[in-house]
Amino acid sequence: MTLPLLEYTSELFENRSEYTVIACQHLLEPNAEMLLELTKNGFKPENIHVIPKAYSFNTEISDLLTSKGLNVHKIKFDSHKKYDYQHYNNIEAILSKINKKPNTLLIDDGGLLIDYILEHPQSTQIRAIEQTSSGYNRLNNREIPFPIINIARSKTKLLLESPYIAELVVSRLKKYTQENKTYNTLIMGNGAIGRSIKKQLNANHKVTMYDTKHSHVKYLEDVIEDKDIIIGCTGSVSIPAEFHKFLGKVLLINASSSDREFDAVFIRRTFKKNNDPHANYKYRDIQLINSGFPITFLGNKHEVEPTKIQITQSLLLAAALSITQNEYKNGFQQLDKELEEKIRNQYIQIKTYL
Repeated sequence: MTLPLLEYTSELFENRSEYTVIACQHLLEPNAEMLLELTKNGFKPENIHVIPKAYSFNTEISDLLTSKGLNVHKIKFDSHKKYDYQHYNNIEAILSKINKKPNTLLIDDGGLLIDYILEHPQSTQIRAIEQTSSGYNRLNNREIPFPIINIARSKTKLLLESPYIAELVVSRLKKYTQENKTYNTLIMGNGAIGRSIKKQLNANHKVTMYDTKHSHVKYLEDVIEDKDIIIGCTGSVSIPAEFHKFLGKVLLINASSSDREFDAVFIRRTFKKNNDPHANYKYRDIQLINSGFPITFLGNKHEVEPTKIQITQSLLLAAALSITQNEYKNGFQQLDKELEEKIRNQYIQIKTYL
């Protein structure tokens, strides 16, 4: 697959790198193209290590990257364990096997890779990228002795990516709803994704927005007890396990990351242990969709149309090339505004001709 915005971004930089790359990434076609583009800029395939996530793993993409000489590490999923715990253990096991060069680039999704490096200091020179709001929130108050480009809070990413994610959520939600029925729908999280989902839900949904940081509602149980559908967009635990007893007949849809949104592991543990991250569970009157993982990840080669979502991969590519070729201060830093503007304008121009 050719993604023109990735090619454009690649041409903005020199062709050189002596970095080991450790990437916690979803195994999706656009992500694979971003990693392969790095190899065209001097990153050696044998020095690129990919730590997948079980709920977005695609065998075809794994085989593609492996055939190109990249290292795609094997991971497992246990339905009776919290996924963040599993992912952190996967990171620990995999990093112990990697022969790292003096310079290491971390491309993280969710903050756990960077978190592990902070807890287990490396002897290498570290550069990092974080692409999710949940990862940024996890790390934001930490003292960080190396630079991290903060793609998560990129205005371009928030503005252009969020509507596509919301469109996918709303589209997949239709599988579980009826056209002639009205649903009392709660959106947990008033961020870019939550607001975009609200805009795209049709008149069949009577929508309530609830933000855990800014809500005036005193008790969570008052908000959740009469809802037909709850869409989680907070990136953290929006409905802890102790509040499950207040849920009635409800459909739980994660539109964020990992399985933390609804404390899903506590529902999964009431069923026989399995290794399927895409199972649906019915516990009492609660329907937990996709094992509590984001409905946007079903293990496909791509979820959002690659030509639409290439803006995010191009920002990641720009961050990777920029942070390994330029000086950045320690801690969270934004991608160069002029560079981001070039990529955004090129994307808008490309999109016009798609």
